[in-house]
Amino acid sequence: MAALGKPAELHRFCAAARADTKDSLERGKRTGGLARGLLMGITMQQNDKHSDVAQGQKREPRATCGVPSDERWGFWIDTIVRLGMLGVTAGWLAGCTTLGPVPTVTGQAVSPEPRSNVEAQIGAVPGYFLSSAAQSDPKGSPIQQGSGMFDPEELIDVKGVGIGGRIVGGGDEGPYGEPMVRYRTYVDAEESFAMGGLLYGTKASGGASHASYSMTRIGGEYALDFRLTPKSNWAEVHLTGGLGLLSLSASGHYCQGTDGFGTDCDEQSPNADASISGFYPTVFAGANFDFARHLESVFHGARLGLLFAAGQMPSVKNGEQQSSTTYTSGGATLTLMLGGL
Repeated sequence: MAALGKPAELHRFCAAARADTKDSLERGKRTGGLARGLLMGITMQQNDKHSDVAQGQKREPRATCGVPSDERWGFWIDTIVRLGMLGVTAGWLAGCTTLGPVPTVTGQAVSPEPRSNVEAQIGAVPGYFLSSAAQSDPKGSPIQQGSGMFDPEELIDVKGVGIGGRIVGGGDEGPYGEPMVRYRTYVDAEESFAMGGLLYGTKASGGASHASYSMTRIGGEYALDFRLTPKSNWAEVHLTGGLGLLSLSASGHYCQGTDGFGTDCDEQSPNADASISGFYPTVFAGANFDFARHLESVFHGARLGLLFAAGQMPSVKNGEQQSSTTYTSGGATLTLMLGGL
């Protein structure tokens, strides 16, 4: 490809690239729906057999198609929505029974609130499903949850303590509940750095499509929070990260294929039993976007949280526990906060 140096040439190149991408997406949609359309659109653009690289020609630096500043946020929002839809659609297409959601991060903020606080949260946090541990390639998954936390500091005269719980779901069985306890505090006078920890645990069981499981889990996490922007009544950006450790004991009754891994039971009866136990660490990082957090009203904030995590999860083959394996997962949460009650 020749270098594009003139504005007119760059404009024609950008227009042609946008048209080609749109055409590829439309062709993909006509052959198999949104997920295939997105995949085809990406693949057709990236794997063109007649590209200059495929022909052995030297690639010149790519020209950057300028996007007006007032359109950039729209572009990124559209990209995130499309990727999210693709991920959800891929999960639907997988068609496998999913049991035993295991969140490995709580998704709770450790930056203290200025007053007694009630928090209500919905979203998904990093984790995995127990059923994935019996697959040939165990993977992490965002785990759906709804949670609530209450800071009773005015009742017990201890600042930073919070109590609450969450409802965990997303599998083919029903949801389960889990209590949580939190402590958080600032570590500097400017209230830029905060740290905190949470403890949680529960017993849960469930089943679907002839498979079933039961588990006992107890976990904790330690997190740090750094306010990246100046304190504001309207918008703040916080960076967060930490470590988690989960003690997990579980057993399951499921169908096993000839390769030694789990498979959908369909109409057959389960033919395998397995048990796992161990300690599984996690490291996580993310960002919180706080809005209207310091207002002098009953409503005092909303928080959009993004989380990414990596850690260890169990693995099973031929009904026997194997060495733990690595997983990665992500999540996003929305929290509403009330204060001064």
